Amino acid sequence: MPPRPRCNEANRAAGAHPYRMRDVADLPAEIPACPFDLDARAQAAWDHMAPRLHERGLLTAAYGPALGLVARAMGDLEEAKARLTDTGGPVIEGRLGNRVTNPWAHEYQRASTNLRHLLTEFGLTPAARLKVQASPTKPPKGKDPMEEILG
Repeated sequence: MPPRPRCNEANRAAGAHPYRMRDVADLPAEIPACPFDLDARAQAAWDHMAPRLHERGLLTAAYGPALGLVARAMGDLEEAKARLTDTGGPVIEGRLGNRVTNPWAHEYQRASTNLRHLLTEFGLTPAARLKVQASPTKPPKGKDPMEEILG
């Protein structure tokens, strides 16, 4: 017989909190090298996002692949938007002369949904911002900031 599931109060008493993740590896905050071969639009997104996430303490070496996916999704979104504009907008004329939805409109919608899900992982949406906790930057070893204050 499987163990009986615990209630939320018992989980909280045991130390579980749904929005708090403990960093087990304790990785240093750094800007990782881009792990993917990105096109120009995605590379521009990487160059824009990586320093900002590093300043907030949300980026370590282990998060490089995830940020690469975000950059690629931003590049896909910009490409879909450009192609949608170039091909005549969200509604185009079909083969039979009727009006049909532009295939790039579907691609734009897919890319924006994908990007929104990925941005949530980094806490870059208003609702997700409250759920993500940045790891504080640690002072260099051997130098205690309180000693400078106390003298």
